[in-house]
Amino acid sequence: MQPGTLVLIGISALLVLAGTQASSDLFITDEAVYLLGADTFRLTGGFIIDNGMERFASADLVWGGFLPYGPNGQSTQYPPGTSILGGWLLGAFGVRGLLFLNVIATVGCLFVTRALARLLFADERVALAASLLFILGTFVAEYAVAFWPHMVSVLAVNLSLFLFLKALLSGERVFLLSLLSGLILGPGLLFRI
Repeated sequence: MQPGTLVLIGISALLVLAGTQASSDLFITDEAVYLLGADTFRLTGGFIIDNGMERFASADLVWGGFLPYGPNGQSTQYPPGTSILGGWLLGAFGVRGLLFLNVIATVGCLFVTRALARLLFADERVALAASLLFILGTFVAEYAVAFWPHMVSVLAVNLSLFLFLKALLSGERVFLLSLLSGLILGPGLLFRI
């Protein structure tokens, strides 16, 4: 096993530990909306939120536009991916399940970033440095243990880019790799646009 792999496994273990220790309190309205969407899907299998708007018709229940009222009722303003996958994780692991969605995506991003850099530069040290820069030099450490699904989208984009460039640069299995690239990027849009 290469030393870079061991470093990334160690960082991944720290991220999982951070996910178990991070606060599961809600800090901003976005997080409450994601949680409400996931809980609604968990309870009803749908996206229409029942927060009393039908009964009380208060503008306060729209939450400043975060829960717009549409033809079938209120729903979140966000794509449905977090509601769907988050609903299952919420049922299985409680509120922390939404955090683990990002932790797992962040771990995937570390390894995909390394693979992408290795593909482009053919140097293991550069590949490890790219992963370390990704985790330490960006907002990733914060997003890894948050309710926002940013890391799921980043994973989808990075993995899609890796597969596309691999097809483009190697010239092998071009159709299959390009197809996989699109099949990964498409569902990524269900989490964050």
